[in-house]
Amino acid sequence: MQQFQKYIVTEARTNGLSPERLGEAVHVALTTAKPKARYAVVPQRFKKWTLPRLLPARILDAQLAKLLGLTKPESDSDFLAENG
Repeated sequence: MQQFQKYIVTEARTNGLSPERLGEAVHVALTTAKPKARYAVVPQRFKKWTLPRLLPARILDAQLAKLLGLTKPESDSDFLAENG
């Protein structure tokens, strides 16, 4: 949990959206004649919204575990041994 918290805080500080950007999204949602059911206000939208929605959950889980340092990185020889 500490690794996850550290990651989230770092992400928010380095890649977080400005209050103005969030305010713009809220304004659009509230003033549009036919608003969407959901608005994804995400920095780096392709990398952090679109791609994760397209990939299988196990791949996302494995990448998140690596990002948080919960698994050891695979060496090329480990990969070759498992995948021929």
